[in-house]
Amino acid sequence: PISDHEITTNRTWSNNISSSEDTSTSNLFFEGRGWQQRNNQTLISNELGHGIFEFSDSADLDIELNLEKVWLNQTYFEELLVGQEFEMIGDGNLYTIQDGLDVSVNVTNAQYNRTLSQESFTEHLIIDGNGIIEIFDESDDDWSSALNGQISTFYFESFDSDGIRDYQQINLEASATSFIQFGDGNIELELEEFRFNDLWVYGVQDEQLFKYVGNADFNFIVSEEQPYIYANGTVDD
Repeated sequence: PISDHEITTNRTWSNNISSSEDTSTSNLFFEGRGWQQRNNQTLISNELGHGIFEFSDSADLDIELNLEKVWLNQTYFEELLVGQEFEMIGDGNLYTIQDGLDVSVNVTNAQYNRTLSQESFTEHLIIDGNGIIEIFDESDDDWSSALNGQISTFYFESFDSDGIRDYQQINLEASATSFIQFGDGNIELELEEFRFNDLWVYGVQDEQLFKYVGNADFNFIVSEEQPYIYANGTVDD
């Protein structure tokens, strides 16, 4: 309706956004019910529902969220959309590769806000969860390493402006087992603490942390000729 009115609504809505460099895309599907009112040239609507959010970065990140609660507020001037705000809560899955770390996350809590003002939009995403971490590196025939672990705490936060990533942080804590094979020896590590933190601000890496705390068993051949020497041992912390 074009004339002044106040009505209830049912809406199904979807949106796809690509970054300016076409390196990432986000998809949002929303279904909800609500209320809208037009007064002269201004129309305001408020709706509550549920939906699905997907984000894919060709470099290293994929996110799928089931949004159990979505609040949508929109403002039109005449027939032009001049303001839009989504507030969303849900759970789902996240997969990322960070400096050789394969991270699979069960997202237990996600908060996603998207704000459109005139022709500019921002996106803010916060994720908490737990999951699995894996590493496998086989550089050559004489050396390889592997790591498997359980992530007890995972935190992800990002902020985008008009499709450009201004801020991103990944922080995780895990326990893990690592095995390193080299030549005629190997090292097995039990890591009671494995920490990783990675922070980027305006495309520049501002902070990175790798921390390992644990113990190790090692075995290797010192000499294959007489006198034959073989060594093994344990390193505590």
